[in-house]
Amino acid sequence: MELYGYTYRLGYSLIKEYQNSLLFRSGCPANGPCIYTLIDKTNGKKIKEFNQLICIGTDVQWEKSFPYQYNFVVYFTDNYDSLKIYYIDTKQLLTIPFNVIKNKLTSVNPEYQFNKMTLKGNLLELYYTTDDKKT
Repeated sequence: MELYGYTYRLGYSLIKEYQNSLLFRSGCPANGPCIYTLIDKTNGKKIKEFNQLICIGTDVQWEKSFPYQYNFVVYFTDNYDSLKIYYIDTKQLLTIPFNVIKNKLTSVNPEYQFNKMTLKGNLLELYYTTDDKKT
């Protein structure tokens, strides 16, 4: 673990185990987004690959303290005009309009501006900090 800061970019790091699959993080450059890969538990084949996910940290200490608890992942579409919510076990995909410019996300990696995600019943709340420091 003491070498994690050097080696986490080299291979797969387990994020969460689901009913039929495993979610791994890999390919993390020092200051850029990671790649998340969903692997089938029964045959080891890649099911799906995601770019940087929202509210899944890249810091190993953070993840030990707060393991990812949701049965879905949240990410942006390629052109950053919508959020996608993908339910891992059911393979259901929801698309929610969300324009990064309109919502004042100006980071090179807008996913990093999200700092909290909560689920209250069926209502998903995402908290982010805008470029003018408002949450």
